[in-house]
Amino acid sequence: MKIFFNILFLVSILIIFGCKKKVVEVDQNFEGVWLHRFDNEKNIYFTINKNSSGIREWYTNGHFEKDEHTRRWRVKNNYLCGEGQKLKIDKYPTSITSIYINNYDTVYPNQFYIILDGEVYRKK
Repeated sequence: MKIFFNILFLVSILIIFGCKKKVVEVDQNFEGVWLHRFDNEKNIYFTINKNSSGIREWYTNGHFEKDEHTRRWRVKNNYLCGEGQKLKIDKYPTSITSIYINNYDTVYPNQFYIILDGEVYRKK
């Protein structure tokens, strides 16, 4: 009976944690540097590397303010998950043919953008 519960536990762990895919395996266009502008002064750069590691950095008036430690980003159920962080993917990387303006973010033709937690990020 103990063996059955050990096997059940192991299978449950694999199902729960094994479903996440590396972000660049889901869509290779996630790789790169993404920019979101909060206003004329504050913005965030979100870098996602080829191996799905990445970091978010905040700037005010062009000066570095803070960052997070590098995380391994995964996708699960339309969420971008990174070691304690969880961002809703409202729109996967998309290239547009005409200019798109959303508050302080401007996406130009043939440029990629994503929407995470309702915020637009354009690819640099």
